[in-house]
Amino acid sequence: MEIEKEIEKEKEKNLNEICSICFEEMTLSGKHTICSLPCGHLICKSCVENLVKDKRNNEGECPFCKLPFVLRKVRTLKQTQMFILDNTDLHSLEEELENLQKEIQKKKKEIQILESSEKLMKYTNQQIMKSIEEKEEKKEEITQKEKARKEMEENKTLPIFEFSQQPRTPLTLETAPILFSQSTLKINQSENINSKQIPNEKLENLQNSHFKDVNAIQLQGAYVHELNPVDNCLYSSCFFGSNYQICRIPLELDSEFEYYNLHKKLIRDIKCNQSPNQTSTSTLILSVSEDKTAQITDTRMNRQIMTFLLFESGYSCCFDKSNPFHFFCGSNSGNVLTFDYRNTTSILNSFKVHDRDFPVNSLSFAEISPQNNSFGNSVLNGLISCVGNSVFFLRQKPNSDLGFEKIVLDSSLGIPLHVGYSSNSQIFWSVFKSLSPNTQTSFQLFNLNYGSNFQINQSKIWEHTLDYQNENNIFPFQVFDCFGKSFCATLSENSSSISVFDIQSQSLFEQFNSSKSQVLNSIHQLEKNSFQQITDIKTISLPNKIILSYISNNTISIFKKGNF
Repeated sequence: MEIEKEIEKEKEKNLNEICSICFEEMTLSGKHTICSLPCGHLICKSCVENLVKDKRNNEGECPFCKLPFVLRKVRTLKQTQMFILDNTDLHSLEEELENLQKEIQKKKKEIQILESSEKLMKYTNQQIMKSIEEKEEKKEEITQKEKARKEMEENKTLPIFEFSQQPRTPLTLETAPILFSQSTLKINQSENINSKQIPNEKLENLQNSHFKDVNAIQLQGAYVHELNPVDNCLYSSCFFGSNYQICRIPLELDSEFEYYNLHKKLIRDIKCNQSPNQTSTSTLILSVSEDKTAQITDTRMNRQIMTFLLFESGYSCCFDKSNPFHFFCGSNSGNVLTFDYRNTTSILNSFKVHDRDFPVNSLSFAEISPQNNSFGNSVLNGLISCVGNSVFFLRQKPNSDLGFEKIVLDSSLGIPLHVGYSSNSQIFWSVFKSLSPNTQTSFQLFNLNYGSNFQINQSKIWEHTLDYQNENNIFPFQVFDCFGKSFCATLSENSSSISVFDIQSQSLFEQFNSSKSQVLNSIHQLEKNSFQQITDIKTISLPNKIILSYISNNTISIFKKGNF
């Protein structure tokens, strides 16, 4: 058996050393030297010469695979023994390996997407469960109060008061007068608070009262801010370290400040909006920045929840009051981008406002009523924007939630710096820098309505020129209602104080600046990112009171007027 195996091995060796064409034994030199064709087949030197003899340019074909070859690419081999292996499947196997690797990468990406969606779903489920628990707690409190009130009504022994968590004091001859005085005091206070009508004398006193300087807060890099009546807080942009943040400041200063680290470049605009679930503590904060992103932060969770890519520097933003899930962002190239914060993957709509690449300096959502109520209660929804040297009303098309129709508003005074719309007083304002060499600043106030064919009508209320030489393109302006009157607040001549005008009498009502010698709260050291001029003015109207705030020289000054 062993002898037969050795014979077979010798036959295999001999087969490997014999030329497959002439069947002569291949050697290391001479005519039958071992040669390797470019395709990999092995034949002797004489057979190679025979294959090339009748060909031009020393070219030939492999007799086995019919692949062409050139004589200079044929190599002579010096091995004594050769083993021919088939490598025809190598390329196909390599292609299959590449395809498998691509599929593995796709699967990994799908797994990452599924994991992120799973985390998002878990987070939303947690928030839903929290809201459900809070609603159940509120229901329990309401049912307990109703039971207590029913018991009191059945007994009919004492008037109904608001119950507190404090322990009851025993009713004796000594404590009865005290309890009676406290209860009457509570009744009087509740009557004053719940009374909707203010006496005329008191109303006149409130109208003629002046703003009181309450406090001042220093924030490095403060540029824009927003007052939010839902949670009674102020949200301001600031700079800390190497990032731009939003600082949450309680107006009563009864709790610590909170910071949201959001952007890498200057924050251009901030807007607040109550969330669609209409909870009293849930507020969405929208911010746009020069880092080409928009961020939405939920104050209830005290964290950033969504990031949107603008692909352009953001200059302005606002929420859509007709659709609680939509918001708009104005870019530095004149585009108004529409987003749905339930969808973070793409831009819903991009609308080019101006032919040239001017930035959208301001955006304000407007609900315009019909002229003389000729169309019932229907309103025109749209955006008032300031782009380049024009002011536009971008009307939302009724048959589409995303399209706009561009309408040019009055822009005859010069270059618009700031436009806006007050939904309470239904006043549209525009501030212009004149084209004359003295660069004076003027403002116009209009009432907007629409007539037939949805034509926008502008009725001018007041036009006024300020004694202010404007060299910059920043000029804040705000219209607000205060105890039955409409006012507007803007810069004074020295650009470091505020002028408040009475719109009805078209006269200066008050002029003031921050008179505090010491700043109440110094948050950061003021080294860079300082804005000397007043950059932003905001107001909020509350029952029987109003709050006005402005930013100047990294300081937020807060003023109050009314019953506090």
